[in-house]
Amino acid sequence: MSNLTSTSKINDSTSQTRTTINVSPSNVNNSSLANITPTYNNNNYYNNYEYRSSSSVAPITKFYSQDDNFQINFSYTWIIKDFQDFFKNSRGHEIYSDRFSTPSETFQSSTMNPGFSWRLVLFPNDIILQERNQISIFLLSYINDYERKYNLHLQSKIIRYGFNLYQIKDKSDIPNLNDDVDNENNENDENKVTDMNFKSNEKIDLNFTSNEKIDGNCTSTSSNEKIDETDSEMILLRSIPPSTEMYFPDDMREVTSHGIKKFCDFETIFPEKNFDQSITLVIIINFYKLEMEEINNIDDDSENMNGNFIENFNNPICSDILFSLDCGKRIYAKSQFLAMKSPFFKKLFDGEVTFQEVEAGVKRVFIKNTKYEYFRLVIYFAYTGKIESPEEQNLSYDDLLQLLMMAQSFEYKEFGDEITLRLGNMINLENWDEILLISKRIGCSELKCKVLKFINENWNQIRDINWIRKFTDLGDFELIEEIFEAKFIKH
Repeated sequence: MSNLTSTSKINDSTSQTRTTINVSPSNVNNSSLANITPTYNNNNYYNNYEYRSSSSVAPITKFYSQDDNFQINFSYTWIIKDFQDFFKNSRGHEIYSDRFSTPSETFQSSTMNPGFSWRLVLFPNDIILQERNQISIFLLSYINDYERKYNLHLQSKIIRYGFNLYQIKDKSDIPNLNDDVDNENNENDENKVTDMNFKSNEKIDLNFTSNEKIDGNCTSTSSNEKIDETDSEMILLRSIPPSTEMYFPDDMREVTSHGIKKFCDFETIFPEKNFDQSITLVIIINFYKLEMEEINNIDDDSENMNGNFIENFNNPICSDILFSLDCGKRIYAKSQFLAMKSPFFKKLFDGEVTFQEVEAGVKRVFIKNTKYEYFRLVIYFAYTGKIESPEEQNLSYDDLLQLLMMAQSFEYKEFGDEITLRLGNMINLENWDEILLISKRIGCSELKCKVLKFINENWNQIRDINWIRKFTDLGDFELIEEIFEAKFIKH
């Protein structure tokens, strides 16, 4: 009999085609991107920090202390026997639980959904997430047939859940079991459990099976096997307090996830470093009741998501696109995240092209005629709302001009607004005419207004400068007229 029920990753086969995007301002043709769509491999849906979503937008997340009194609507118990065998697997293969469903009344009952479909996945010796001293756990959300039939998978799933990790040990292996320890009075005991009716080193009934009650509120779901060690104890290793999460819809993936990268370190599981000792782990995930008012508040918050998601920037773990530039440097990004920021990226990723797959679930896009440092700033701004990171120097006037043209090419208004603000503060008697010409060329009315305002406020100095010949040589008599009109306009 196997130690647990597992499944393999979802894979899809895509043709390996090279997709090159030329984003040089003079060569961008947005109309050519109108019918482009990538195909996606569903493997890479794990992310690298606690309570974050692998979907295009970081989730609305609210944390609660273990003293908060939440009603448990449903629990799932996952028993992993002989965990030491998985741990010693140097390749770090992930372990999957059985699929399980939570009843519709656990969450948004108004959808009439018979239940949401989930699966837990555990990385016992993590290579993929590069946490070799930790085990990592993720809660995967699957689209069920009912959701697909009625397009309910396009709605967000809002849940509140928490984890408890236990280890089953033989009674004889637990030292000082009969010592008189007043755990009741130790308020700072890190092994304290608030949502289960037992404490560390307390013996409980281990013969629970599917649909058997644990504490009157939650239902335990596990494999059909029983643990018959009547002299065993369930020892709490770690308890994760409940958090409220939102699983955002993702048309291009069957699976989305939240997870905890640093779930439990190996020293806690193997305190004596005896890796041959038989270890049975029990993972209990509790789903807590959500009030409708909370759901509405979270929905409202999700509409204003322009925060700082620096943890995801250029992070291969939670990305599905790899941009390759002429210089050979690369930048990882999340396609749907960029699509929400820019119509250019939306056209690019909502089309019909099949990108070259370079890693599991990661597609490559080649960026031509674009300076790496500038392109990096655009992607960095998408994730942080900032133009530059603290270690970078302030951008020069020439840098800002190039970035403004890139903002126009990418149709990235928020980025362009920030560049315009900075350029507006740099307008002087030496460059006002150049900035005015560029603002007209790229159609940036905000920057043009800033220049005309500068002209109005500094007309006495400007009228003595031989700028008329420059605009006359360009044949831009309309702009000359606007300059003279600016003298009389009050801004």
